Amino acid sequence: MPKPQLTWVAGASVAYKTVTVRYTYISKPLKNVGNSNVPLGFRAAHLSTLGLSVVKSASGFPSFAIFCRFEVDVITSLGLTRRAFFLSNVMNDQSNKRNFKRFYEKTVVPEVPIDVDTQPFRHKDFPDSGPHPWLDRPDAKEQIEARLHAQELTEEEAELCRKWERDGYIILKGFFSHEQLDATWAAYEAEIASGNVQPPNEPLFEGDTLPGRVLNTHFKVGKVKEMLFDDRMSGIVSLLLGTRALPFQTISGHKSSEQLQHSDSIHMSTYPTGYLVANWIAFEDIHPDSGPLVYHPGSHKLPYLMSDELDIPFDVGYKAYKSKYEPAVQNLISTHTLEAHYFLPNKGDVLLWHANLLHGGSRMKDPARVSRKAVVCHFFAEGCTCYHDLIGMPASVMNLPFDTEGYLKTNPDVAQSGWDPGHHYFTTGRFEGRVPGEFDSESYLKAHPDVAAAGIDAYTHYRLHGYKEGRSLK
Repeated sequence: MPKPQLTWVAGASVAYKTVTVRYTYISKPLKNVGNSNVPLGFRAAHLSTLGLSVVKSASGFPSFAIFCRFEVDVITSLGLTRRAFFLSNVMNDQSNKRNFKRFYEKTVVPEVPIDVDTQPFRHKDFPDSGPHPWLDRPDAKEQIEARLHAQELTEEEAELCRKWERDGYIILKGFFSHEQLDATWAAYEAEIASGNVQPPNEPLFEGDTLPGRVLNTHFKVGKVKEMLFDDRMSGIVSLLLGTRALPFQTISGHKSSEQLQHSDSIHMSTYPTGYLVANWIAFEDIHPDSGPLVYHPGSHKLPYLMSDELDIPFDVGYKAYKSKYEPAVQNLISTHTLEAHYFLPNKGDVLLWHANLLHGGSRMKDPARVSRKAVVCHFFAEGCTCYHDLIGMPASVMNLPFDTEGYLKTNPDVAQSGWDPGHHYFTTGRFEGRVPGEFDSESYLKAHPDVAAAGIDAYTHYRLHGYKEGRSLK
């Protein structure tokens, strides 16, 4: 069989840092007439032996182009779905996808199951149970080398994992193109101009006119959603967690948050603990005086500092966060003499950090340098229970049933109290026998004639007795 002769084709390249290539010779009728398999884990330098043309892209990553008579299976350290896309197009054979399944293509299965319908969403109330993310385990270093030896990892992936285990973060240089960043930010600005996105007014100094941060802009800006669900990024997050990533949240900002250091896990918590990754995407070159992201390498190995350890009740949340949590974190930094690093990226660079890495927004020093355009993305892991420890609430990705209007109609005392109905139900109401919406008294009495015969108010009976007895609502 002749060697593949792959040459540069404009618009047909996929830019990656390193690749492992499995190539298949395809005839015009798209019949597989022969193939040659290349051992996993070989370096880019070996590509020349296969007749592959290698060029340097603008970002500095090698680019591999596809000649029209051949297809290439690209298995990279920077994403799974790209590879599956090529496999699907080359062979159209589901068995090939199964043969190339990566070790992290799975969901988290807690060692101790919980019932989300009755589980309080505070860290102390969950079992002290695993499995823990693979790079957080005591044998993580040995596992990295074992998987490298077994060719489950490339050398470049292994190096990412080593740094993550050691320092709790990685930096990807030039990951996103300037063209994508410019188009995404223009779309975001257009939604602000139209009034569809309304940033808060959060001036850092007198005369500051830049908008404040906006949560979950991916709901309204399609191009931000594309970045959150980027296949290459999800592949990297999955690699670091050892399980499939679940894109969750975005925060878009024109300038520094000036938020004191914290661990994301008090805000975005998981059971089992630790299945969260965040990234910070630079939309411009970041100046040291703009208030860059500050982080503390190695701090992810400290014990998790959660609400109940500081006696923060869920009903005071962010008030006690300022008075108790932030001082406690500053004390940790001082006690452990944690070194501060500042992220000074070029446009397109991305910092990813561990669920427990201490980080924050440093103070802006020069009003002339206030601009610090960025998008932050957060990822949970599939199979976890995701919640917010500080306020005792489930995360939106849990999709637990709740009807605000029906709940307030059924519970006028909650409406009168001014308590947020969702927060009331998940932290208090469901443990009082309240239902997550409107209570249907007629259906309850029809299902339980003894209650009807007793002449007791249906909802009162259910709250006092019915839910404890396991009675159905209809």
